[in-house]
Amino acid sequence: MEQAGLKVTFWRDDTEPVVDWLQAVTGGSPPGGLNLSVLMGPDFPALTSNLARNIRENRLGVLSAVLSRD
Repeated sequence: MEQAGLKVTFWRDDTEPVVDWLQAVTGGSPPGGLNLSVLMGPDFPALTSNLARNIRENRLGVLSAVLSRD
């Protein structure tokens, strides 16, 4: 990122918290009311299962970052 002219002000690997969240989401029916499954639609269970599998198999990770240009 820095080679592209960006300054990293915050960088955190959020893979583990997302794994925990995915386990909670895929473990039962989605909560009522507004939630991510409403936005993602009826394929949400399949999407989250696929995402969880790819994270478990180290194909994906989750990163939070704040970058700025000097």
